[in-house]
Amino acid sequence: MELAGCAALVTGGASGIGGPSGIGAAIAVARCTTQFYFQQGAKTIYQARSVSPTAALPARLKVVRGTYRVLVRPAVPSDAGIILGGAMFEKTLKL
Repeated sequence: MELAGCAALVTGGASGIGGPSGIGAAIAVARCTTQFYFQQGAKTIYQARSVSPTAALPARLKVVRGTYRVLVRPAVPSDAGIILGGAMFEKTLKL
């Protein structure tokens, strides 16, 4: 499984990505398909698979105060389907 060249970059700010909550976070990943998870506790509130180098929370997502976890894993296609690699990026956010 070739994961070389997969690199994660996180950018943030008050750009409003993620809707009215004011969370400004985007994950940029170079040269690989990734699986993006946004979780609160054990519950995944948003997930996306992206072949583009970025993923962002949709504006319709309502985010309340609490602790969240962002996780990005490489998604490698194979004959057996999609194989998820280990976490390339993991971050805990407290709002």
